[in-house]
Amino acid sequence: MSGNRESGIGNRELKEEFRIWLVDAPQVAAPSIALINPTTDNNSDHK
Repeated sequence: MSGNRESGIGNRELKEEFRIWLVDAPQVAAPSIALINPTTDNNSDHK
């Protein structure tokens, strides 16, 4: 089953990318989410 071996390698690479994404995502996403969807904290700051 060469397909299983290939998917196994793909899964390992995917986990690596996912771990990197988990580390980077909060730093990248937080400002964007704040701009698109202001939280109650942001709203109270503007008042």
